[in-house]
Amino acid sequence: MYTLKNWKVEAHHGKMIVWGEVYGHEKYQDGMSLHTSMIQAVDMDDRHVLFSTKNSVYSCAFSAHVVQVKDVQAFDQLPDELFACDRERVKKKILDAVSAGLNAVADRLQSFMQDVSGDYTLILFDTDADYYFRWMLQIRDGKKYLVPQTGVAIREGSVQDSVLIGNGVKGQVMKYFPFADNRLTFYEWEDSWEPVFFLNAGKKDIRLECSYGSFVLKAGERLCPSKDAEKSLKPAIEKEAETVEKITSSAASPENESQGEA
Repeated sequence: MYTLKNWKVEAHHGKMIVWGEVYGHEKYQDGMSLHTSMIQAVDMDDRHVLFSTKNSVYSCAFSAHVVQVKDVQAFDQLPDELFACDRERVKKKILDAVSAGLNAVADRLQSFMQDVSGDYTLILFDTDADYYFRWMLQIRDGKKYLVPQTGVAIREGSVQDSVLIGNGVKGQVMKYFPFADNRLTFYEWEDSWEPVFFLNAGKKDIRLECSYGSFVLKAGERLCPSKDAEKSLKPAIEKEAETVEKITSSAASPENESQGEA
């Protein structure tokens, strides 16, 4: 049995494959992205969906599903005979696990903002992440809006790509250009985003350039460009106490999930 993490399903014409990062496979390096051959049976236990192909069984934790859950609808395209379990229960377990994971991430991000009350936008950056982006948490009127690493839009340019972060309100986006020298240049954002806080969850300093000026966001520190008081804060993240993975890991990566057996 093999394990897939950060997995999702894809179905066409009543047939399904599963994409994910494989662990415990004798042919592939742990963490390698791949897709299965055609799924011939679907079963489940308390924590996992079990996908069987002609020659293999893949164990996929409900909590290890990718943050986006649109693919869950693909289960409805499969014939009943593929299921040795209740398909509606499988779908619900996935949705509940991902929702719980996202709530846990939002709570973790809010823990860095205990000295801030009211509405705010918090954006988590890391030099090891694609385009430096990890998460965005926005609090508006007591409601949380969370954007994961895979939730941003990338606009490819002839010279430089740009990143668009939406906040759930039509037409409201924050745009920045990520450069190879750990530098981010922002377009001026709308007042509806204020106050904006940036948190560096990586191990290297990041330079931020915006309408308020140019700032160095040191590893582990938080910065609100419009507030001078933020520039001298002590690190918000204690590097000795926890890893970046614990802070910014996808809601789909439980720490104690076993890797299965080949």
